[in-house]
Amino acid sequence: MADKRDGLEWHDDYAVGVLAIDEQHKHLLALLKRLDVLCQAHGVAALFHDARLSGLLQEFQEYAAYHFQTEESLMYTYLPEKGLTEASHVQAHLGYWQHIERLQAQHAAGVAGVDVMLNNFLKEWWLSHIQVTDRELGRQLNIQGVR
Repeated sequence: MADKRDGLEWHDDYAVGVLAIDEQHKHLLALLKRLDVLCQAHGVAALFHDARLSGLLQEFQEYAAYHFQTEESLMYTYLPEKGLTEASHVQAHLGYWQHIERLQAQHAAGVAGVDVMLNNFLKEWWLSHIQVTDRELGRQLNIQGVR
């Protein structure tokens, strides 16, 4: 049986009630789990230097961009009158990319421990975003009949 204590294994508590978003969250968590397992096996410090890890990180970030685009498209299509909610959600996505850019800049500047900070940030941000921000988005989309 998979260990769910790290939070990276999908379970029904993560469901937001919108199939497209839930399926993408499953994929994101699977990628994040693979990234975390590789980090543990090779040392988190290899995150930027090991080709497999950096390739997986790139794949994860590309899928994250695709996922954000999906969410934002659903918001603009089904929740156009919820401008403040949309703006908050979009701001969360922008804040994610800004934090990633800061960590990448710190890595480029030779700051120690950035690999650990990035791995921890990814796990914490995504679990929180799914359980709080995306759950609220799912609720609002469900009210509009989106499943």
